[in-house]
Amino acid sequence: MLHYEIDGAVIRIETDCLKAEIHTEGYVSGVSAGTLLDKATGARDLGFGLSIVDFLLEEGQDEPDDPHAYRCGDAFHGNISKRYVELPQICTQARKLSFEVRQAPRFIAVRQWDNWTIATRGRTPGSLWAQTLIFPEDTRYFFSTDRVTSVNTVQDLALRVDMPGHLKHDQGDSFSEIHLSYHGTISNTEFLENFPPDARFRYVRGRDPLPERMIRAYKTRPGAWLAGMTLNP
Repeated sequence: MLHYEIDGAVIRIETDCLKAEIHTEGYVSGVSAGTLLDKATGARDLGFGLSIVDFLLEEGQDEPDDPHAYRCGDAFHGNISKRYVELPQICTQARKLSFEVRQAPRFIAVRQWDNWTIATRGRTPGSLWAQTLIFPEDTRYFFSTDRVTSVNTVQDLALRVDMPGHLKHDQGDSFSEIHLSYHGTISNTEFLENFPPDARFRYVRGRDPLPERMIRAYKTRPGAWLAGMTLNP
């Protein structure tokens, strides 16, 4: 079974195993929060969405009076110095995305794209972001790819994307465990108090062994796992 429908700004996808929604207006990019349904277990994602896209970053620190300074030093952004390359944040500020949907005999693909309109440090705005989401038949997973065509030459350019670990919870009440392939399984009791994202359970390339697959997963209540996996090149 493969089916999709477009209802205004909402693309509804259904396969034999999954249901999902992609919103092309409002809070955009990726699979919309709470809409991914695993038919086998009845579990839904618990976060702010899957493969949700933000902006382009680089290493470095802005001057405090810079109008586009990237905030750091708090529980949301952590203590690692970063600065914007291009923005605004796509998910919250693009407001409306161009898109196309294609259905083949064994999968449905949704492509979305947008250009950043603001650049920092004398650069040129207009880099193109494009995302393709592929929902195969008879599988309990989907594929997500993001591609940036940059109009600037930037060393260590990074695209910030929300991963499956970006959860909504109150002291770990919505999940029982977190699994990180480079760390192991972590009880929800480790998340009773807030801490910055780079303070604990952080993977550092070169310091930590590189796993064959970078997996981030969480166990919902009463007990289904939802996982995201990145294949290392």
